[in-house]
Amino acid sequence: MLFVIEISVAPERRDEIFERVKRWEFPEEVRTLAKVVKIGENAMILIVDVPDVSTLTKLTAPFSDIATFRISPALRWEDIKALMSGYNNPKTS
Repeated sequence: MLFVIEISVAPERRDEIFERVKRWEFPEEVRTLAKVVKIGENAMILIVDVPDVSTLTKLTAPFSDIATFRISPALRWEDIKALMSGYNNPKTS
């Protein structure tokens, strides 16, 4: 299951989250596809592939007291194209 996770931290908690991240490892069952820092926004975007939704708790729980998470399910572009291949788009007049 593919998810996009945006993690935001208040500026005054920035150093605290950096210290935690140094000691933290991604759970073994999580495959990270991208880790992107949003410069100037105290935010990071992760794209992860996880076996089930409950695995997201392993990602967020260690930081839930100092960070805000926006989690969205996602599909790869190739998967969307495959799903839409049978879709017949009606012509507009």
